Amino acid sequence: MGIGNPESSDDGLGPEIANVLADIIGKKYSDVVIINCCQSPENFTSLIKREKPSHILIIDSCISGKKPGSILLVKPSRIKNMDVSTHRLPLYLLHDYLKRETGANIILLGIEPQNMTPGTSLSEPARHAVSDVVKFLLDFLKNR
Repeated sequence: MGIGNPESSDDGLGPEIANVLADIIGKKYSDVVIINCCQSPENFTSLIKREKPSHILIIDSCISGKKPGSILLVKPSRIKNMDVSTHRLPLYLLHDYLKRETGANIILLGIEPQNMTPGTSLSEPARHAVSDVVKFLLDFLKNR
């Protein structure tokens, strides 16, 4: 699940990763579903429940105070205690709902944004992080 606003610079990290992966993964891995949720992940919960996933990876920009472009995994127990989301939907509610409805293992991958200015493109640190995450996930899928 790529989450964020692609029209607000680095807030579009999640959708950008989802778009890149969808072009590649859809053709190679029929058991992997990529969803570009943009700012409304709640609109895709029915689809996710129908898929009956064993794992859900949520990718979003994450304000954690780290260096821009830093990639981190956020434990579910920490989601409520961090300002992990750059949009208004509390990710802990999404996490708790999907966990309850699917029983899936859920991972939140956050990337520290540098710029959130509407109407601007991804910053250089964000572009590097997108590339690193895409490469990692493709390598992971190839070697599973």
